Amino acid sequence: MNAMSKDIVFIAKDATWQKYRNDVLTQLGQKYDYKTTVATTGKIQSYISESAVLVYKTFRNLFPQSLKASFFPGGLVYIARTRPDAVLALPNASQLTEFAALPLCKSLGIPIIYWTHGFDHFDVPAGLRRWIHALRARYILWFSRRADHVIAFSDEGKRHLVKNGVPGRKITVAHNTLDTESMLAVRNTLLKRYTKPELKERLGFGRDSKVLLYSGRLNSMKRVDFALRVHKRVTERIPSAHFVIIGYGEEQGALLDAVRGEKIPNVHFLGRLFDEAKLAEYFMASDLFLMPGYVGLAIIHAFSFGLPLLTGGPGEVIHSPEIQFFKHGKNGFMLPLKEDVFANQIIKLFEDSERLTELSEHALATASNEGHIDKMLAAMDGAFKSVMKSPRDRNNKP
Repeated sequence: MNAMSKDIVFIAKDATWQKYRNDVLTQLGQKYDYKTTVATTGKIQSYISESAVLVYKTFRNLFPQSLKASFFPGGLVYIARTRPDAVLALPNASQLTEFAALPLCKSLGIPIIYWTHGFDHFDVPAGLRRWIHALRARYILWFSRRADHVIAFSDEGKRHLVKNGVPGRKITVAHNTLDTESMLAVRNTLLKRYTKPELKERLGFGRDSKVLLYSGRLNSMKRVDFALRVHKRVTERIPSAHFVIIGYGEEQGALLDAVRGEKIPNVHFLGRLFDEAKLAEYFMASDLFLMPGYVGLAIIHAFSFGLPLLTGGPGEVIHSPEIQFFKHGKNGFMLPLKEDVFANQIIKLFEDSERLTELSEHALATASNEGHIDKMLAAMDGAFKSVMKSPRDRNNKP
C-alpha cells in the first residue's frame, strides 16, 4: 500500500465466516488502494484470509451468542483511536455496534456508509412479529437517513430507501456479487486441462452422465427435499443422472434419511467443501444448478461456471436481491413448485444439448458482464470517494 492509501473500518458481527465479503474487500483494496480493517466478533474461520489490504480485529461481544445480537464496544474504541478515513457497516437491527458507530463517527468527523439490501425481502407473519418487524425497519431507516452514504445491493433496494426518505444522491447501487474474476479464471484454467466429459469421468459420474448441482445451506428455505424428489423423477427417465449436494445445515440428517428411505439413486452429499480447486471441478462437471427455494449469491457462483439455474417462481419462493441477474428462458427457468414440472424441464434440457449449451452461454455471459465484480467495486469506490476528505485533509486528521 502506498502512503496515500485509504483506511476503512468495516463493522460486521458475522465477518469471521463470510468469505464472499472477504473476497470483495480484498479485491477493492487491490484495485482501488484501500486498506480495510474488519471489526468483528468470534473465531475467524480457517478459510478466511488476511492480506496486505485486509486485516481482522476481533472484539468481545457483550451479548451471549444464543441471542443472535451483538454489541462490541471494543470496535468503537478502535475507531476512535485509529480515526479511519471511513467506516462501513451493515445495518442489521440486532447488531447494535453498527448503529452506535453513527453518532461516534459524526462526532469525530469520520464518514459512515451503510451497506445494505435496503429492504427486508422476507415474508413476515401477521401479529406481534409483524409489528416488531415494522418497528425494526423504521429503526434501520432512521439511521440510514442520517448516514453519510448508503450502498444498496440492488436498484430495488435504492427505490425502497428513496421512498422512505433517504435522499437518492446519498445512495449508490453496487449490485451484490462474488469474486467472479477469480472464478472465471479458475474455469478457464480447468478448460485448458479437461473437457466436461473428462471431468465427469474424473469425478466418478461417467463421461456421458448428466449432473445436477446444489451448493448452499441445507435448510428449509432452500427446498432441498423438493430437489431430491425432483431428481428421483428425473432418474426414472434418465438413470445415469446424478445429483451433487454441496453444503451443510440443520436439514442434513433429514435429507440423508430421505435418500436412504426413498432409495433415491445417484445422490452425492459432499458436505462443506472449501477447497476452491475441487469445488470448481464439481461446478464444471455439472450441467444444471438446481435450487428450488431461496436463491442468493449462489446464482453468481453457478453462472460463473456456465450453469443455468432452475428455481421456484414468484408467489411461492422469496429470493434475495441477487435474483436481479436472472433472466427467465435465457440463463435458466423460474418454475411453479411442482415436482413434475421441474423434472420435465430438466429431462427436456438433458435431451436437448443445443438448448442446454445456449442457456449455459447466457449464464456465463451474465457473470462476465453485468454480474462481474469489477462493476460492484467501481460503484463502491465511487461511494467512498463521494464522502471521503481530500488527501490533504486526511493527512491532517485530528
